[in-house]
Amino acid sequence: MAENLRHRFNNAAAQQQNNNNINIVLLGKTGVGKSSSGNTILGENRFPCGRSLSAVTHESSVERAVIEGRSVSVIDTPGFFSTNLSQEQLSREFARSVFLSSPGVHVFLFIVPFGRFTEQEEEILTRVQKVFGKDVLKHVILLFT
Repeated sequence: MAENLRHRFNNAAAQQQNNNNINIVLLGKTGVGKSSSGNTILGENRFPCGRSLSAVTHESSVERAVIEGRSVSVIDTPGFFSTNLSQEQLSREFARSVFLSSPGVHVFLFIVPFGRFTEQEEEILTRVQKVFGKDVLKHVILLFT
């Protein structure tokens, strides 16, 4: 499965030249504002979000909008280290987020609370790198909330 995901990711950049779409996958721990960030990008409230001690997002979902003539797909994901999902379920949802971004991911938007880049955030980047290879970091943007 990792090889298939890596292939989809590597082909996305090439297809971007012929396509006016952009696919953004939101990454981060539970409660850091992934859904809110997605809503901000889309310009309206599409993803459910709220202040809670437990996760609001339980499965990956995609919302789309046309922004300045460009089709933008934002894929919201459950939080890494979620207390509601097992590691296996999180891995499955991470893989699903890539398939929701067909033909592939253009940007991984990694949401981190300002001033709180911890070992868990490093572990998230390591997991993403294991799946997509070291070049994936060229496509990761940090968003501090």
